[in-house]
Amino acid sequence: MKRYLYLAFSLFLLASCKKDKKEDLPTNSPEIILETAVPKTLNFGDSLALNVLFKDTKELHYARAYIIAMPQNDTLYVARKHAHSAEIHLHEKVLIGSHTFSDNQAINVVLWAENGEKLTQTVTHNLTVVKDALKPNLAIIAPTTKELEATARLHLIFEDAVEMHNGDFKLVRKSDESVLWTHKAHVHSKTMVLDQKIPLYYLKLKAGEELELRIDVNNSRGNSLKKTVGFHVKK
Repeated sequence: MKRYLYLAFSLFLLASCKKDKKEDLPTNSPEIILETAVPKTLNFGDSLALNVLFKDTKELHYARAYIIAMPQNDTLYVARKHAHSAEIHLHEKVLIGSHTFSDNQAINVVLWAENGEKLTQTVTHNLTVVKDALKPNLAIIAPTTKELEATARLHLIFEDAVEMHNGDFKLVRKSDESVLWTHKAHVHSKTMVLDQKIPLYYLKLKAGEELELRIDVNNSRGNSLKKTVGFHVKK
């Protein structure tokens, strides 16, 4: 009788072990979900929204996003995140533009993740940056930081297929819409360059105040480009 009881108990333990083994989560590579689709084309000076969800069945460690110019293989932008969780969210907005690029510039958006098991996943999206033949193109903008300190340097380059004409620039305080600084430019060339230093300490700005640079430029055919870039005063 004891032998039968021992055999039954052994079979019960064996079944329990098998059940526990089945409940173990499988080890898979991370999953990369693009929450905002990467467009097939962008104009120079447009912003690319990177809204990405990185997921894993157990635990993610690293998530990265690269923007690479091809075939030059130049890395234009890198975003890195590190965590110990099942999900990592990436929300970035990147200004695409450089006066050194030719029309129909190929861009690769490379998304990469690694989990706690050292398994990786890579997803690549391709797009083309084109120059608008009718409107002026914003080719480059600085500062790259959104925080302005005592002196703000504004460096912008505009290009046109035929000829640039006029530029109107304003730095505005968002809280009361007061205009803190203005500048006008007039050229007869394919390129317009704005390189200005604004002494913010004269403007009596408070730390954390939000500012906007409002841009309005046009070309010889009367086509205009209007753009707003947001900044804030460093705390």
